Amino acid sequence: MKRLLMTLFIGLALVACSNTKTDTTDQNNANQNNTTQNQNNNDTTTDQTADADVKYLEDLGYKDVKAATGTNAHQTYKLNEATAVDQNIYGQWVFTWVEPAEYVEKDVNVQQYTATKHNKNYDVFVMTDANQNVIGGYYYEAGQTMNEAKILDEKHTPRIVKDFESTWNRLFNINQTNSTDTTDTQGQNR
Repeated sequence: MKRLLMTLFIGLALVACSNTKTDTTDQNNANQNNTTQNQNNNDTTTDQTADADVKYLEDLGYKDVKAATGTNAHQTYKLNEATAVDQNIYGQWVFTWVEPAEYVEKDVNVQQYTATKHNKNYDVFVMTDANQNVIGGYYYEAGQTMNEAKILDEKHTPRIVKDFESTWNRLFNINQTNSTDTTDTQGQNR
């Protein structure tokens, strides 16, 4: 008898739950449509950015411009003290024609392309801000490294590395010490 009552009770509970069930199909479809629309918007923005970069590079005389593939082909970061200690990011900023102080806590995009110019193959990097304005860039022959990089747009004067390094270090508090000199004029500790 207890089993029968328990089975009846569970059955009633299941029936009650199934009757109050809400049709979420429309909600799920709406969420899926929004996700697809957002993805399409991101793809369109990415395509527009790539098209603008390709035109920019072609205007600089590059031919056969193609977006590079791979894990480091595109990089986005917020310029701040945490990212500024990365030697790659510092190296990128040597080849900008804007002041880094204007971009602190702002997003920076770096896109890699392959291209040819003067019958040589190059790896080319275009740096843009959040509004897709080109703020810097560099290139080097395919197979070389950042050590051989040159400023992308030769209308801009390359930075003097030593001067830029001190500006960068001050801006991001890199290698700054707050120690007080405790020696007197005769070299004795005070």
